[in-house]
Amino acid sequence: MGFLKKLLIGKVSEDFKPKYNPIERRILNIKSIWNNDHQDDNGIEKIFRLFLSISQLLFPGIYVKTLAGKIGYAYKDLAMDIYILLKVAFPMVILVNDWQNKPYLKLFWSILF
Repeated sequence: MGFLKKLLIGKVSEDFKPKYNPIERRILNIKSIWNNDHQDDNGIEKIFRLFLSISQLLFPGIYVKTLAGKIGYAYKDLAMDIYILLKVAFPMVILVNDWQNKPYLKLFWSILF
């Protein structure tokens, strides 16, 4: 187990603590877009930027990052790598096993990823 931990996590200094967790950063980003803190935009451009920022709260990646970050900073990166590999592997498993017409898999894929 020590070999895997050293391989995947490495030597990490746990002294570094981010100021905000990923969800708080998203919310601060939404507020800054709303208040035009970084860019003076209006109309469709502002609506589109707000939509893109809010939509990130709807997907599980940010929550995976937040939960893994509570364990440790290095685990956050590892958890996101595993999450991305699962996002790539799941459609390939569906294609290889010819499960394209299974409605419950489509629903699962739509909700989870």
